[in-house]
Amino acid sequence: MMTKVKVNKVQLRLVFGIMISIAALAVLIWIVDGKQVLSALKQVNLIWIAPVLVLLFVSLMTRAAAWRIILKNRISFGKSFLILNAGYFVNTIFPFRIGEVARGFMLIPSGFTFWEAFPTILLERMFDIVFAVCLFLTGLTFVLNFSQGIVYASVLGGPGSAGIWNFVFPGKESGSGIGMVGEDIPSLAPGSRLVD
Repeated sequence: MMTKVKVNKVQLRLVFGIMISIAALAVLIWIVDGKQVLSALKQVNLIWIAPVLVLLFVSLMTRAAAWRIILKNRISFGKSFLILNAGYFVNTIFPFRIGEVARGFMLIPSGFTFWEAFPTILLERMFDIVFAVCLFLTGLTFVLNFSQGIVYASVLGGPGSAGIWNFVFPGKESGSGIGMVGEDIPSLAPGSRLVD
């Protein structure tokens, strides 16, 4: 009986998801001018679609694997991949990066509390921001036509990369940093202390 109820819930979710997708597609078709879409699609160079899709998939897999490591392998890679992509999907629909918060709630059935999961999401986003800043500073040297662009990029990006490395993988004697490897990530639960 329990299995039948569970299967019915899964089927109901699937049907509900398909209905939402069809409704969204219908609204999109109604809003968008079909001639403009066809004109834009004719300009697409199809030779680039396959490599871009492969790179996108590899990027998503890498992010899922990294997030799984941050979560100390308490969930499977598949679940990490699905939750990460569900969060990105929610981000595309709702404003204010609500998908990041949704990811925290999606981890609750896996044995996490929201306040255990949320710091891992913040940490992942912090890495994204620092990486984007390093890319910006590196690209800036070339855009401004510095003759020694790679030297300036190293000077600007090197300390930032070293700081990230030291923050994530602190020395055993330091005791500072978040210490992803072999140490606990602090919880943001109400009443918990981040520092002893």
